[in-house]
Amino acid sequence: MADPRSAAAAAADEGAVALVGRELGKTFTDRSGSELVALSAVDFEVRRGELVTLVGPSGCGKSTLLNLVGGLLDRSGGTLAFEGSEIDRPRPEIGMMFQAPVLFPWRTALDNTLLPIDIRRQKRALHKARALDLLELVGLSSFADNYPNELSGGMQQRVALARLLLQDPELLLLDEPFGALDEFTREDMNLMLLDIWASTRKTAMLVTHNIQEAIFLADRVFVMSPRPGRLVEIISVDLPRPRTIAMMRAPEFQDMVFEVRKILGAL
Repeated sequence: MADPRSAAAAAADEGAVALVGRELGKTFTDRSGSELVALSAVDFEVRRGELVTLVGPSGCGKSTLLNLVGGLLDRSGGTLAFEGSEIDRPRPEIGMMFQAPVLFPWRTALDNTLLPIDIRRQKRALHKARALDLLELVGLSSFADNYPNELSGGMQQRVALARLLLQDPELLLLDEPFGALDEFTREDMNLMLLDIWASTRKTAMLVTHNIQEAIFLADRVFVMSPRPGRLVEIISVDLPRPRTIAMMRAPEFQDMVFEVRKILGAL
């Protein structure tokens, strides 16, 4: 379960800037030497304890930006820092979750959750109780001994989320984590994610193609342009929390959906 001391500390510092990108750029070079500019002059700030979402056309560089923040790619220009320290490689305080759950088929749900502990050659006995608590948190306490082929797609993503939380990162990066799920399962996962985020107050960035999902989850929505990706608009989501599915019918919610659609349609 979430450490209440960590949650309290995060709440006390909420509002301070945690993540800063300035003039960020990323250019890829293929084997022939041709260059593709994926991101250009991206400027942003994310506050501590804030949940922001990224939307934009396919190929606009949303995932590239997330990979830069995660330290998985080298930037071609600009600066990028988390809690005052430059991001130039993967860091333990920054955790990522992808669209595919990436579970090992020969490991149970519990064993997949404990994978980071095994990779670091730490003692399992010191982390097993927390792993089981996290599986309970994501609604899988009775499936700890099941293998991935015995779990639905949504359940596999729950295991991946438990594995991410076991590492207790300060910054959560989520790259379309529920994009492959059916609509109802996706809604359930969004509600679960919001519950976990509310209890931990982790700083979080989530990439999605779904405008409604982006607004439903976020404190702010970052809207990106077609390639080369730039940050063209930031939409503040002034909806009360906790969020409910019924809020999607509210006129103010639909107004924000229309606003984002209008921005994307004009790009």
